[in-house]
Amino acid sequence: MKSITKSTSLYIKGGLLPIVLFLGLPLLRKLTQQWTNNDNLQVFHPTFPPTELSGKDLELWFNEHITNHKVALPDPSWSQHQKSMAKMSVTQFIQARKSNTITCLEYTDTLLDRARHYSYQNGLMYTDNNQMFDTIRNQAKVLDERVEKEGIESIAPFYCLPVAAKGTMATVDFQSSVGVGGKLHNAYANRDAESVARLKENGGVVFGKSNVPEFAASFVSCNYSTGCTLNPYGYKYTTGGSSGGAASLVASYILPIAFSEDTGGSTRHPAAQTQLFGYDPSRNRYPNAGNPGITFLNDQVGVLARSMEDILTFDSAFLNLEDSHANIKLTTSKVTDIRVGLPQYPFVEYYVPEEGSAVFTSPKWPQTKKVSTNIFSKYTDAVNTLRSGQVQLIEKEWPTSETNPKMNVLEEHWHMLPNGFDLIMDPLISFPGQAMTHIQSYLNVSITMDELLDEMKSIGNFHTPGPFMDPEMTKDRSESNFRYALGAFQMDTVLAWNSYFDTHQVDMIMTPVSFCDAVTYECAATDSCTLQMGSEGKDYKTVGGSLFEDCNSLFLAFKSILIPKVVVPIGEDADGNPSSVIFWGRSGPQGMKKSGDWSWLYDDDYARENDLEFLYKVSSLVDVLHKEPSLQRSLPHLVTVGENNLY
Repeated sequence: MKSITKSTSLYIKGGLLPIVLFLGLPLLRKLTQQWTNNDNLQVFHPTFPPTELSGKDLELWFNEHITNHKVALPDPSWSQHQKSMAKMSVTQFIQARKSNTITCLEYTDTLLDRARHYSYQNGLMYTDNNQMFDTIRNQAKVLDERVEKEGIESIAPFYCLPVAAKGTMATVDFQSSVGVGGKLHNAYANRDAESVARLKENGGVVFGKSNVPEFAASFVSCNYSTGCTLNPYGYKYTTGGSSGGAASLVASYILPIAFSEDTGGSTRHPAAQTQLFGYDPSRNRYPNAGNPGITFLNDQVGVLARSMEDILTFDSAFLNLEDSHANIKLTTSKVTDIRVGLPQYPFVEYYVPEEGSAVFTSPKWPQTKKVSTNIFSKYTDAVNTLRSGQVQLIEKEWPTSETNPKMNVLEEHWHMLPNGFDLIMDPLISFPGQAMTHIQSYLNVSITMDELLDEMKSIGNFHTPGPFMDPEMTKDRSESNFRYALGAFQMDTVLAWNSYFDTHQVDMIMTPVSFCDAVTYECAATDSCTLQMGSEGKDYKTVGGSLFEDCNSLFLAFKSILIPKVVVPIGEDADGNPSSVIFWGRSGPQGMKKSGDWSWLYDDDYARENDLEFLYKVSSLVDVLHKEPSLQRSLPHLVTVGENNLY
């Protein structure tokens, strides 16, 4: 079998790429397909940078090849009917299909045309496989044929809604490499991930696989086989990770909704980067089997959509909860009765207490960090808009610790931990085993851990999926600490989190999504993403920070417990960056501390129903926020505005 050496692949990236871009995208597509069609061939995609670059050199590469990427493609000449279909929401499509005003095939064909047109954004994986689009199309055709024979309700409740599987999910119809090239690139699963199977059973169309970093272990959705996903709000921005491909597809109106999955921000960060609604459900609300986890605590399948209504419509159909949704909708509180907490610590301002351990590698008091000035300004606008809408805002902080009056309960919970416990690193002890088990159980591929790690390529110090999986990274982690993470720490986290809800009697908390302005490839490459640093909570100055340690470390907080979370877009900030807020719900039922009943923590039936009241209250608050024009979701101008485009 022919192979391409590393030096040749680097020439492809560094030397041939400018020529290919000059000659045009059709040639790039043809050459890319030629490079990747052979089995087990390690090939670098033209949008994946040379692995030896770092710092300023890497920034310059991204600036030349991604940020200033020019596409000489005319806007597609679509009919008004096709344009209206592409703009449809989940809810609108289901209503149209139920009324038989459109067919599964014509809708799917329209979205496939859009997917082909914007394929250079790398939202979908495996576009080198010529059968992928036919496989998607055939699903729609079969469902139309079923309607002809058995009636429209035979494809209920999704009525052939197209949804992309996350690239990590096992699928029998599409390649299942988990973002890894080489040996895994052409691997197919022996069975579908449980969420994919449920989508099919409920009349949905699996619209291929969205792009991901290898095994979802990065905040940037790049891999050397598919390349880096482009953001329709500006190619300088990443689409976040690890569900960045899903975010690009939905934001680009290629799909109305897509599966995501969140271990430490992988639904929330892409949503914030692309002006989408991101629903990260309570643990086990959506089935996780067949989506390889990083931990046994945090990983949770979710969805990305362009509206809150679409999340509710999807949730109702996906879990067959139509009656429950209808009942909750009728009894949801008026916005004037909803109580929203606005704690500053740790989401607006954050520090590690002087005597505490720096679990999140954050500044130690008196040094503090704060969200960027742009984020704080937009967050303040959202707060003021809710106040104008007569929402009850509770501007209180976390209660003081009963054992240490110098600390609030979260400071104590996170930073006064036993046995050197690290809530980020200790749960990762299971990552290598979970990855290899997934490969062997679902993909039937024979590969060693060393071979797998060799296939996972880093970009500078901000995209390093391999080291997270390397057994060397976790060999010194304590098994006792892992048991503590699964047991006592999980319950203590529930109590610490709920202390705010119990003390202040709030329905939810609203915070910024992360500390840094929307992440660009350049700032990620040079650790210069913008936030604020100060001393003793004052004298803040804008500084550059690293993607993980300074911007997104708190994404890992509270992931080990059942908390529903929804990211809500609030337009663009003063510099034109995408901006969002996030709503967080309570963990578990009211009164659980007093009753001492922890059975709900492990009850999947409870998780299945738990989030509904929270979701409908968030929907009511979204209506208030988006009455303010400056807080409405903005359009991705790179893929929607044009003479023949959607708007």
